Amino acid sequence: MNTSTESYPFRFEKAPKKKGTCPQCGQQNKFRYYEDLSGNRFEDYGRCERTNECGYWLVPSGKAIPKSDGEYTPPPEPVQIFPSDAVLTRINNSLLTEPDSNFHQYALKIGISYEHLAKWRVGSERVKDNILTLFIHEDSQNRITNAKWFLYDADGSRSKSFNSFSLKQPDENELKRYGMCLFGEHLLDTVKKRAVMITESEKTAVIASWFYPDYDWIAVGSCSGLTDAKMLALIGRRCFWLSDADKAGRENSSIRKLKTYQIRHGVRDLFPKRTDGYDIADAIRDAKGDKSALPELLDEHQRNLIASQSAVPDGGIQPPETNQETSEDMLEKEDLDWENQVGLPTKVWYNPDHRKHFKEYGFIEYNNAYWFASRREEKDAKGDDTWVFKSVSNFIIKPLLLILSKSNPKRIYEVTNTYKSSKVVDLEPKQFANPAGFSEIVESLGNFIFWGTKSHFTRIKMKLFELSKEAEEIKTLGYHPSGFYAFSNGIQNSKWVPLDEKGYGIVEHEDKRYFLPAMSKIFVSDDQEYQTQKLFIHKPGNIEFKAYAETFCDIYALNGNGRIGLLFYISCLFRDIIFHHFRFFPHLYLFGPPQSGKSTLAWSTMHLFGEPRPPFMLNTGTAVAFYKQFAEFRNAVVWFDEYQNNIDYGRVQSLKTAYDGAGHTKSDNTRDNRNKSIPVHSGCIVSGQELPTADIALFTRCILLQFTKTDYTTGEKDMHSRFNADVEQKGVSHLTAHIAQFREVFSERFMKSFDAEFLLIKKHFEKRGIDDRITKNMAILLATFQSLKDKLDFPFDETSLRHTANSIISSQNALIGNSKETSQFWRTIMYLCRKGEIKNGIDYRIMQKVHVEVSVNKKSTPKNISLNDPENPIGKPVLFIKLNNIFPMVAKSLREQGLKNMDQDSFKTYLCNTKEFICNAVGIKLAKVSTTALAFDYAYLTETVEDFSLQDHTDDEAEPVVKPG
Repeated sequence: MNTSTESYPFRFEKAPKKKGTCPQCGQQNKFRYYEDLSGNRFEDYGRCERTNECGYWLVPSGKAIPKSDGEYTPPPEPVQIFPSDAVLTRINNSLLTEPDSNFHQYALKIGISYEHLAKWRVGSERVKDNILTLFIHEDSQNRITNAKWFLYDADGSRSKSFNSFSLKQPDENELKRYGMCLFGEHLLDTVKKRAVMITESEKTAVIASWFYPDYDWIAVGSCSGLTDAKMLALIGRRCFWLSDADKAGRENSSIRKLKTYQIRHGVRDLFPKRTDGYDIADAIRDAKGDKSALPELLDEHQRNLIASQSAVPDGGIQPPETNQETSEDMLEKEDLDWENQVGLPTKVWYNPDHRKHFKEYGFIEYNNAYWFASRREEKDAKGDDTWVFKSVSNFIIKPLLLILSKSNPKRIYEVTNTYKSSKVVDLEPKQFANPAGFSEIVESLGNFIFWGTKSHFTRIKMKLFELSKEAEEIKTLGYHPSGFYAFSNGIQNSKWVPLDEKGYGIVEHEDKRYFLPAMSKIFVSDDQEYQTQKLFIHKPGNIEFKAYAETFCDIYALNGNGRIGLLFYISCLFRDIIFHHFRFFPHLYLFGPPQSGKSTLAWSTMHLFGEPRPPFMLNTGTAVAFYKQFAEFRNAVVWFDEYQNNIDYGRVQSLKTAYDGAGHTKSDNTRDNRNKSIPVHSGCIVSGQELPTADIALFTRCILLQFTKTDYTTGEKDMHSRFNADVEQKGVSHLTAHIAQFREVFSERFMKSFDAEFLLIKKHFEKRGIDDRITKNMAILLATFQSLKDKLDFPFDETSLRHTANSIISSQNALIGNSKETSQFWRTIMYLCRKGEIKNGIDYRIMQKVHVEVSVNKKSTPKNISLNDPENPIGKPVLFIKLNNIFPMVAKSLREQGLKNMDQDSFKTYLCNTKEFICNAVGIKLAKVSTTALAFDYAYLTETVEDFSLQDHTDDEAEPVVKPG
């Protein structure tokens, strides 16, 4: 007895609340208390779960229980979890071991095959000194939900000395629980034609199913084991409860639940004269293989009736009693007596579509409301039953979509009330778990009220789940791994595919449905949802690529910036292909003073993805928003503005690691100790009035475009204004969709084109020592041009493009050479040398060398490195320094200037990986002692470090130096 009526507002407590000690029998953890609607326990009232041995049950009916203040809020429903991979491996391994458990041996002894046991998922596992039997619970979707471990004696009976167990639940404070489906659920007839025999124990279901193969068998675990969750698998089936021969088997909550859910069922008491818990498995044991001694479960009439019919018409046709005497009448009645109906117009009673719907789902949809049938107490004039249809809502629900997602699955429905007012709502699984949570959502939409019971709600839910069409939500716009480019209002594959005409946000691609939420009528009017995705929109402009590219390159003609900017945008559309080959992707850095046009080029690029998205301001934006920029779109462009060298150094590091595809990693704060990473999916434009020299490694990860002009003519300003008004504002994102179609061509050609362009750049700069990273960055853009030059009509040729690229590389390399840490080091040495703090002959020495001796380790013989070649027949001038002497003075000078410095070991690594470094030389005379020293190409240093020279500070003992040039 569990109610929450106006008179007696109480109910049983539910897990994870603990059970107490029974006041009658004294058994611990067996007494389930009652509570009021606010969750307050009634200490004196409850029920003992030891139904046969005790049966104590005290209900607080008649007791004046004051209602709690405020509205009652039901506790949150626990989320069902499933076994981890490790647990599943353990469970599945139990099916692979030898069938050594006593139950296996007993089953095989009475003729049951090993294949039958395996089909029923009966495993065997050694735990300490016992070999236990596992009954693995697998649901209708073939998911293992749980398992039970038992110990049996040799005669097949359960060992009284062993307490069975299942998977350990998480901490009781967590709203996560392992479920327990019907045992045998995975074997149920999918067309619901066979009758289902319900037993209490798993052992009984396994054994009886072998000897009675004409029926489906399931076990519920105990006399009260038929829970709400397990009921769903029985909807639409003919069921028989096979009572164990005791009080609990004949009178229990499971039988009452079959009635509550209006499942067509009967109760079969095969051993009415016994009270010792005897069941069908015991009868099979006592028959000793004689099948003629086995009892008949159903009579001939019932068997013939079941065999002649398929799915059972459910709903409103279950007699109030479920004893054996009425079960035959119940099974014979196929439809309601439509002459004895009240509550619906006659035209509804006899409408064949309504009858068909009723037979299939157990209710009728009429006038945008749900109608269920129930038996009236009054009989008609002939003494026959009469039935009444009553509505349980003032609305109906149309299933639109089941959004598949591991992290955030949703069900989307259209709700229409009797006044023909409609709303679309998205519901998470937990909001559909019970009528209370569901009603709270739909009532918030307007005049949508549900007053039915949980069984009514379950039947409605069964239909909705059956008819829901699956769709995958596209959470990241841009390129989708299924082979299309997604905007908020449609996708581009071989053609443009807009959203469905009804505006639900659905598109189809290769027989699969996808959901684009931003422009769905569910969210389109909500300014707080999907703000940036709504800007990422396909706009059907009318300009072709050739005309667009010509104007773009003309507007940004200075230093060839338009050409490089255009190719960077196109390469971003195929970023994943490029990143797959190199594990990096360059940034585009726009450098220049205010009003120079750098931001204008960035805005033009953002127009190519719909409505232009504003940049992220590096000096003000939040950390969370900063990291999300990288992952919000795939194969697109994101823009970071207002770069300054004094911004948070963590952001500098993040921009640097984004080049290598490494996003932000954070702890998931879960019990499995796993971390979550925000990936990098898009190319990055960074703009600012300072060169990115805070960390030279960031500078080398960028392609630098310099904007040096701030005074533009009237004609130049007019050209840009017309371009913005006549082209960009009308829409250019159709060009992105158009170019994205060339993915296969780009993928096929890119690497061959890259190899050729990289070699050409290297050859052009072979005498100047260009950084490889800068070379590769630019080669990516040149390879993009080569891959698509016959597909897109570019307004420039290879010769002019290479000239632009080489000029930009040369300029950037010079800026890097003058700004990186090593250049700073050499300029500081020159400064200290002129001050006399670093002395020639003691701390350093310059000598003309044909070869230098180098030692790999202390035990090896020194080897010579030759420095003469056709261009340097007399060798090279070499600078030798004693880093241990020099570095402390350099570090002190840098600190005094307020400049950043690193430790000596790290800096030595930097120096030894520069192009000017020759080797760690031995036999160098410094401070009149022969020692080791770092050797550097002095001529290269004078070429690459601005104004560098130590020629005026050589010593008299040094070998003659031939001046560079």
